[in-house]
Amino acid sequence: MKKGKFSEEEILFLKENYSKYDIDTLCFMMDRTLDSIRCKASSLGLKYKDYYNEMKQKLQNNNYDLLSDKYISAKTKYKIKCLKHNEIKEATYSDIMENKFRCKFCKSELIRNALITDISTVRLEFIKHNLIPKFVDEDYTSNKKPLKYLCPIHNDDYQYISYDSLKRSKFGCINCAAEYRGSLFKGDKCYNWKGGLRSEKQKIRDSIEYTKWRRKILKKDNYTCQCCGARNGNGKTIKLRVHHKENFASNPELRLDINNGITLCDNCHDSKIIGSFHNIYGTHYNTTEQLCEYIILNKELQSESQQDSLLLCSNE
Repeated sequence: MKKGKFSEEEILFLKENYSKYDIDTLCFMMDRTLDSIRCKASSLGLKYKDYYNEMKQKLQNNNYDLLSDKYISAKTKYKIKCLKHNEIKEATYSDIMENKFRCKFCKSELIRNALITDISTVRLEFIKHNLIPKFVDEDYTSNKKPLKYLCPIHNDDYQYISYDSLKRSKFGCINCAAEYRGSLFKGDKCYNWKGGLRSEKQKIRDSIEYTKWRRKILKKDNYTCQCCGARNGNGKTIKLRVHHKENFASNPELRLDINNGITLCDNCHDSKIIGSFHNIYGTHYNTTEQLCEYIILNKELQSESQQDSLLLCSNE
């Protein structure tokens, strides 16, 4: 530690920084004892920053109480108490000044409040996107909760979107968004454009009407294979296909008929899988009779396998 008189540089440094740093930091920076710095500051008429009352006032403004009775240093942890939740914890001077002192219950409330917006503002956001809100006030619990709405253009079914997702979305409606993206790469704008050469089958299967038809079939069948009962869930991922009961090529009037569609999984539908419908009956000119025959045959095989497993269990 230095001894003796303070140099002019030290006096200037002390004047500029006495109110900025706590006394322990100044001792380290100037290589002087605590008493010598305080004595010199007193002779120069410098007032030390009242860190204790500053902390106390900050905590009181946020419904907290400072339990420690004096200020020691910036790195010291002081006991504080949340008056709302009666929780006691410790925080440094820096934590208090930077609002990092709240208890776990106060933090949870801040997070919940950040995820909640006024219901009138939420409704207004739907209206701005030209959507019709179809939810009641009780449906809205947070900005992450999907809410029901109706698109005035694609109004054949309800859709759901959260307030957070809606704010980031340009359209809100998935069909409107799909049409917009399609227009950006439609025709000669597409990288794979070949002069408009495309079959009628491709045009129908790529249309919005076909996409809607497929979704309706999946929804009607509860996203479950109508042959073996397979569906997504319990750690399983099942690929579902929509199959035409009466084949696509020979029945143009039934291509988008809801009654002509059925949900099948890949194992029951894919022609590359042995024992599937298209593997047995082929991929051309399929009929409803073939499908019924296949479903009955598949159920009989499932029943036999179940009986075999029961016999094995009984023999054991």
